Amino acid sequence: MQIDEKKIALILPGIVPGGLERVMVELANSFSLVDGIEVHLISLTKGEQFYRLEDKVIFHEPSFFHRSFDRITFTVKTFRFLRIKLKEVKPLSLLSFGGKYNAFVLLAAMGIGIRSYISDRSRPRISYGKILDILNPILYRRAAGIIAQTEKAKQVHLERTGHKNIRVIGNPIRQTEISPALQKQNIILNVGRFIASKHQDILLEYFASVNSENWRLIFLGDGKLKVEVEAKAIKLGLKDRVEFPGAVKNVDDYYRKSKIFAYTSTSEGFPNVLGEAMSAGCACISYDCEAGPSELIDDGINGYLIEEADHKNYKSKLQSLIDDEELCIRFGEASRKKIVENFGIRIIRNKYLDFITG
Repeated sequence: MQIDEKKIALILPGIVPGGLERVMVELANSFSLVDGIEVHLISLTKGEQFYRLEDKVIFHEPSFFHRSFDRITFTVKTFRFLRIKLKEVKPLSLLSFGGKYNAFVLLAAMGIGIRSYISDRSRPRISYGKILDILNPILYRRAAGIIAQTEKAKQVHLERTGHKNIRVIGNPIRQTEISPALQKQNIILNVGRFIASKHQDILLEYFASVNSENWRLIFLGDGKLKVEVEAKAIKLGLKDRVEFPGAVKNVDDYYRKSKIFAYTSTSEGFPNVLGEAMSAGCACISYDCEAGPSELIDDGINGYLIEEADHKNYKSKLQSLIDDEELCIRFGEASRKKIVENFGIRIIRNKYLDFITG
């Protein structure tokens, strides 16, 4: 895709581990490889970068750390930093991610003449607090466009804002390279922060109740509930068969060697980790929460979708995957095909560029 010289500013809270951050960095890296595009990535906080940036991406961050000030002072300083930076860069368009930050960005860009595009990254109808629940719909109407991750999210935005320029664009899913010689292992993988909505504790109970003697369960990620889940694994007698490596940078190595990806999240915008597992040929099973998993999994064709809290059915389908290697292979191959055809980085990148620079 050849595009005339244009500047794009992408704004995110920080380059820390997380789905929002990972997608923004992937888009920035991919945008920067397009001829004629000058990409500026602006972080609202200063800190260590968890994800790698392409050399062509021009990175900006504040000179101060957020813990050095009280909340009000930090907010004022960050607002000033962002507004000055946008005036310096003078991008044609800006793209902001996150319902907690989009209103802030829209206000900072007001009156500068920049076309502002925003996207919420959490489940539809989630509350960001009383103030933002009132402010977001009002300010979102001032955006040049809204990007929804799912059809469900688009409908919610339409109801709340009445905006006429809403586009559904899924997340880019990294294509995990798999060697034909690689033999997958009897591993059930789960990736995500240890927070209440991810329900890793319930997955532990499933694992303990199915016939999985020769299998291991691996949890990747960190979070406030990790210690609690680790303690539960010991209590259930699973200490020797459950692993907690934490937040790792070589997550693809785990996707490659795992036969099954088991997901128990009940709150998703667009589940990146589920898509990544599918791209690596894992047989996936997931709760069919309000939005997200159903955009990726076609039940019974490339994985299993389970009604939330249907414990009996989840355990039954998980047991089916454990017992039937051919089923896992079939689901894995169908999953890879869907991700490649619908969510490749170039496909999603071009949809974004068409929308925010068109």
